[in-house]
Amino acid sequence: VEVPGQPPLRVDVAGRAGIRYDERGKAFFLEKPVADSVRAPALRAEAVPATRLAITQLMEAYFREKPVHVLREDGSPQEIAARWLLKSVRIEPGRV
Repeated sequence: VEVPGQPPLRVDVAGRAGIRYDERGKAFFLEKPVADSVRAPALRAEAVPATRLAITQLMEAYFREKPVHVLREDGSPQEIAARWLLKSVRIEPGRV
C-alpha cells in the first residue's frame, strides 16, 4: 500500500470471495472479493478501515478482468480434461 509522501507499506490481507467460471475463456475469476482484515506494522489503527476499503476496491477492479487461473490447453492431463468437460462451477457451503 502506498500512502502519498510515505514509502510503500507491506500489508497482510485476509479476505474472501466467490468464484466465477467463464466457460468461453476457460478461466476462473474472483467474484465480489472483500478484504476482511488488514495488518501492517507501520499502519496506524485509525487508518485500517480506510485501507481495508481501498484494498477491497482495488481487488474488485483488478479481478474483474484478470483471472486467478486459466485452464491451459497444454496443461496436465487433469487440466486438459477439466478444460474439455467443465461447463460451469457452482459454490455451495463446503462444496465446489
